[in-house]
Amino acid sequence: MIRALNTALAGALARETQVNAASKNLANVSTRGYKRVEVTFSETPSGVRAEATRSDAPGAPVPPVPPETEPAEGSNVDLVQETARRIEGERGFEANLQVLRSQDEMLGTLLDRKG
Repeated sequence: MIRALNTALAGALARETQVNAASKNLANVSTRGYKRVEVTFSETPSGVRAEATRSDAPGAPVPPVPPETEPAEGSNVDLVQETARRIEGERGFEANLQVLRSQDEMLGTLLDRKG
């Protein structure tokens, strides 16, 4: 039972990382030269782990702003893709939270019967 709690907690923390990265990306969608944060998930003995890294993909060119004379690089954030990732992260977090609630109820029931 404790293992399920640890796994759900690890999943919730991983999804929190995903939501934070997507939020940061959405906030910087129009920031010149911003490189999006990518989140990768990996399996661990205690559940899942999320790692956030910066993308190396180039952004779209944007017109120069005086006194610049050359086009600059825009952000490499796709607004639609990041919105979908944020929603996915929120739903994943909610699912892990529900597992935590269920485990808490089961543990409470078990303790009531033992007591």
